[in-house]
Amino acid sequence: MNCAICGIRKPRRTCVAVQGDICAICCGTERERSLDCPFTCEYLREAHRHEPITEIAPKDLPNHNVDISDEFLDENDQMLAFLSGVLFEAAVTGNSVIDLDIRAALESRTATYLGTSSDATVSNPRAAAIEEHIQQRILNLKEVVEKEAPAGAPSIMADSVVLKLLVFLQRLEYLNNNQRPRSKAFISMLGRLVVRSIPTDQTTVDPEDPRIIL
Repeated sequence: MNCAICGIRKPRRTCVAVQGDICAICCGTERERSLDCPFTCEYLREAHRHEPITEIAPKDLPNHNVDISDEFLDENDQMLAFLSGVLFEAAVTGNSVIDLDIRAALESRTATYLGTSSDATVSNPRAAAIEEHIQQRILNLKEVVEKEAPAGAPSIMADSVVLKLLVFLQRLEYLNNNQRPRSKAFISMLGRLVVRSIPTDQTTVDPEDPRIIL
């Protein structure tokens, strides 16, 4: 029996996307291109762990005029972890969600906060579902926080805070997207970020996992 894709080489692994056995070469060249690889594929996630950050000039990043300092990220690390988890949750529960769907959802959501217009989700039902999920989860958390926050305390749910964190995640998508048509590299990065936000007594974290770089 030969590879289900090339029909020439001997298969080395089972591919859920083609529901058959394929060779390592076809797996490497066709993943996220002709193949709609499921996020659960161990070979896909392992490949993502070793992909380099995309080099993009600061001026070419989305909403480059929004200033986001390291101090701001440190002060709002819990909210960043929450929003990352919301995106990851939307991605893995959606129907064949890819990085570009998240990009469109973030573009539309940040445009709403900035008071500008965006057609990013108009023709993309997956992105529209992700944006709706983001909006609902933020509203739910905001309701809880406002009930428990002391009077006069600065809110972590302020629109200005949420906007900057969404822009930060938006930029991370650009940096982590591997440029394949069906890239899920950013989704993989979100998964690793979510794992690192869980207390160490609940999970085992690989110290070699790359940190977020911006």
